[in-house]
Amino acid sequence: MRQKHGNAEDLGSNDDVISTATDQMPGKKNILNQFWLFIILTLALLIFLIIFIAQNDHKIKINYLGFHWDAALGIALSSAAVIGGFIVALAIGWRLAYKRRQKQALPSHDDN
Repeated sequence: MRQKHGNAEDLGSNDDVISTATDQMPGKKNILNQFWLFIILTLALLIFLIIFIAQNDHKIKINYLGFHWDAALGIALSSAAVIGGFIVALAIGWRLAYKRRQKQALPSHDDN
């Protein structure tokens, strides 16, 4: 058994210090792993999107509400997906805000 005398030699290697530090922070390791997984998946999705746009570069004519323009097929489809995602995010945000306001409007049932 190692006795601690307060000098740097008693701490052991840097790996021991790092593993001890991460053991003292519950949940931090899991959050860091989730963050890196998110970054890797996002980069993979971005690579697939770039390949999709590069392979679908034929020009198409777009007509929408009286507007007419030409665009590459890949860019048009990707833009439509992104705009659709924003519309869904706005709808979900509005619904969550509505539910939050409903919950705050309810009286509390504290009889104390």
